Amino acid sequence: MKEVKEKTLAIASAIVLIVALLTCLPVYAENAETSAVILNAAPTVDVELTPDDNPATPGVQVINSNPTTNKTVTISADITDPNGYKDLISVTANITGPSIVEDSPVNLSFDSVVNPTTVAYTGSFNISNHAEGEYKVEVNATDNGGLIGVGSKNFTYSYGAPPDIIPPEVTNPSANPPLIVADGAQESQLNVTVTDESGIYSVTVDLTGLGGTAAEVMTNIPGTDIYTTTTTAAVGTSPGTYYLPVNATDNSPNRNSNTSVSIPLTVLPPEVVTTYDFTTGASSDKWAFRKQHNTKPPATNNVPRIEFTSVDYNNIRVNDNTYRVDVSSHRGYYSTHRFKFNIAEPEGSITKFDILWDGFGYHDLGMRGATLYIWNFETGAYEQLDRDTNAYVTLEGTIADNIEEYIDNDGSLIIIAEQNTRQWRFWRWTFLSYIASDYVMVDVTHTPKPYLMVLDITPGAAVVHRGEDITFEIEVRNDGAPGYGYVGGAAQYPDGTYCNTKWEKTSYLSTGDAYTAHLNWTVLSNAPTGSYGPSIGPARVTSLDFSSLLVISVSKSCSNFSTLTSMSFLLLNTPLNSDNLTRKSCTKLFEHDLPNTSNAVSNSFAFSNALAFNAPLSSDMKFRVLACHSYRKPPSAIKLQPIKMNKMIITGYNRFVEIRYIPDCAVDLNISSVEPTSI
Repeated sequence: MKEVKEKTLAIASAIVLIVALLTCLPVYAENAETSAVILNAAPTVDVELTPDDNPATPGVQVINSNPTTNKTVTISADITDPNGYKDLISVTANITGPSIVEDSPVNLSFDSVVNPTTVAYTGSFNISNHAEGEYKVEVNATDNGGLIGVGSKNFTYSYGAPPDIIPPEVTNPSANPPLIVADGAQESQLNVTVTDESGIYSVTVDLTGLGGTAAEVMTNIPGTDIYTTTTTAAVGTSPGTYYLPVNATDNSPNRNSNTSVSIPLTVLPPEVVTTYDFTTGASSDKWAFRKQHNTKPPATNNVPRIEFTSVDYNNIRVNDNTYRVDVSSHRGYYSTHRFKFNIAEPEGSITKFDILWDGFGYHDLGMRGATLYIWNFETGAYEQLDRDTNAYVTLEGTIADNIEEYIDNDGSLIIIAEQNTRQWRFWRWTFLSYIASDYVMVDVTHTPKPYLMVLDITPGAAVVHRGEDITFEIEVRNDGAPGYGYVGGAAQYPDGTYCNTKWEKTSYLSTGDAYTAHLNWTVLSNAPTGSYGPSIGPARVTSLDFSSLLVISVSKSCSNFSTLTSMSFLLLNTPLNSDNLTRKSCTKLFEHDLPNTSNAVSNSFAFSNALAFNAPLSSDMKFRVLACHSYRKPPSAIKLQPIKMNKMIITGYNRFVEIRYIPDCAVDLNISSVEPTSI
């Protein structure tokens, strides 16, 4: 029994010992050989101050731009006590500096628990017309044992400048080139000019519409206010004009942002390659002629004239070593084959021609091989594409610039293959020239574009009074590829001046879709009375004659863009093949002044206009665009660029300009001298 009691006592003692170990510190062990005491520790204090009105400057900057009003400073203190946060009994802050802060000391209040030993306290004080300079905030945290933990933070107080609440100014949004293909490869450089007195913190552009990021960073071009980046349009991006939002943020404490500006960029469908060969369409939209000519190359594009037979056409359908062979029959003649293709694609949509001729050129006693030429309708001469002196040859050539020079008004493209040596004779021997065609091909790379056809024009009234507005309904149909179009017009007054309407952008039109544009025109307050419409007899004035309307769009690239000041449109009075065009041989249609380009980084510009003529227009007329430079070269030294009639409306394509002539859309309009009696 005694043994059981001792065991019970031992177990009870063990329980007491365990409980003692689990009680809160400090614990004192008395009546032992030594005493172990765990002492209390002072809290630690970490202090932060807000706001910091100028993060770019080291330290906390408190700026009060209006010292007659209070500026509130918030104190945040994280306090750690080893005995737990409940051991704290008070937290106060004292503010000292160049002048007395009336709110000091500040009793900080419990805010939140961070962890079992750490707690957050907060408080605030006001400062107004106090002296500028360095101030100190000292936080004291006292615990139950009377120990005090101290933490501090300094801040600089100043009146400073008024806070910046104005967002950055964003101007000159541009994309170069302004049109790209949705192939994920072709790039456009996006630029904006951004300025702000506080400096620029960031500039981004939203490219999600093109398959890019929502905040693509635009970087500053050193030494300028221009921010730039490049973009592509991902494969599958829908064709159309995208307005890419820019977000420019200044470097002020307020971080003001401007999101009101967008960069326009037009996305085109991927390029398409159409192959023209004699597999189909022989003698209907493509022709081949034989057999010889006495110059190399010929001076005109209509020789030789003997058309291939159906058997001949069949021999050049595919590249299969089946030939149409011709041999010269006159001394001094070269054996020659000529090929003419009717190109269906509008020249404004074509980016490249790839031409191939496969066959052989042979001579009995002379240079073998052949030379491939293409006719330039602008210069009125053949240009060499390729040449080879082997008998069996494949000749190739590419045209990627000035596409419009190689297609006539009917869409014809002409090439010839000519043997390298003419027929000649020595004594009784005649040495012949041979040409044989196996396969001929023209690959046309083009970007499908809309083609707007004017269907009807309806004036809003038959009679209008001076000063009134009139609206014309213009019905158009897209006969080209899906996309956007533009519709504009111009009214000609009796004195010969013009009033251009604003351009109206159509909705996105699929092939075959129709659209009705509404063009407004305000009649001048002093407009002459009479009939405004097609000229019928001497009593009528041709003023609003839409049968002579030209719609013009321009996009031009040049290496010395900074010297360009204007673009002039000229109507030629000379033959189409004039080589000595000067200003005197042209009638000036209008001039478009270009924007100031002194700080330009882009090498392109674009604009649109429309105009009307008294004189009837015809497809025999030819137009040119003249680039005028600030250093004013003599007219004879300025390169003039051709414009052909009866073409589609285009906008924003480099290297050339096209004009579309809209026939048979005349309307009658009378302007009355009688003022309206009521409104």
